[in-house]
Amino acid sequence: MIGVMKSLIATILFLSTCLAADPQIIHLWPKGAANWTPPAGGEKIEERGKDGVKDRAVMNVIDPIITVYLPSPQVRNGAAVLIAPGGGYARLAYDKEGIDVALWLNSIGIAGIVLKYRLPEMPTNATERKAVYSDAQTATKTVRVSLEDATEAMKIIRINAAKWNVDKDRIGMMGFSAGGHLAALMGVQAEEARPNFLALIYGAIPGNLNVTKDTPQTFLAHASDDPSVATDTSIHFYQALRIAKVPAELHIFSEGGHGFGIRKSGKTSENWPGRFEAWFKAMKCPCEN
Repeated sequence: MIGVMKSLIATILFLSTCLAADPQIIHLWPKGAANWTPPAGGEKIEERGKDGVKDRAVMNVIDPIITVYLPSPQVRNGAAVLIAPGGGYARLAYDKEGIDVALWLNSIGIAGIVLKYRLPEMPTNATERKAVYSDAQTATKTVRVSLEDATEAMKIIRINAAKWNVDKDRIGMMGFSAGGHLAALMGVQAEEARPNFLALIYGAIPGNLNVTKDTPQTFLAHASDDPSVATDTSIHFYQALRIAKVPAELHIFSEGGHGFGIRKSGKTSENWPGRFEAWFKAMKCPCEN
């Protein structure tokens, strides 16, 4: 009995070292974003969770913020990741592709910073909408406000790096679905706020991105049965990275569909967090091309 109690106490003490401190919220544009008209109707939250599991969708973002979750001193490793939830630029899957991810990152020593970004006005025409995802130039113009928020968020993280015990050369960006689209654009275009590494999870990545030796090293994960975003988007980006001699790792899981986030599903795609952790530990940052 004593041995069992000792084991239980040790487990509790270990888990306590992984818990994040109270999150800090920072408004990206305290005086309001320039050259932008907020959407009518106010910000909305749709509750989609089942069986007590939170799964909120945030729509009509008016006040873009970052929420900073810092790991405990016992486990932190000096890295940080800006997290961009997906949702087709119509909503943000704020829990399973945002907060849940930040808390998991904290457990492996990484600061998780969730980005609540403004959502652009997407075209209703199917052909024009497809062009936003497939063509980098069209995408940059259409999702301008989202890129502005991501850029400002990266600047804020670097300004506060010392305060948050973060290494300025170990700040990455992780995006899911449309958030992966946004992260990929940041990786190739945001010279003033380019992440040091990328993690693109079932990302809707434009096929004609200008990948160069300066593009961040990248981890990619996708499910081959994804009905929404073809695995080709991740495969093409991986191939472009390899041609540019940028370190990259790609995992195509046999099942998982789309939008699996970080939750257990019983499908092979649920193993991507462990693959990311192994990749991250082996990664050299800043990148040595």
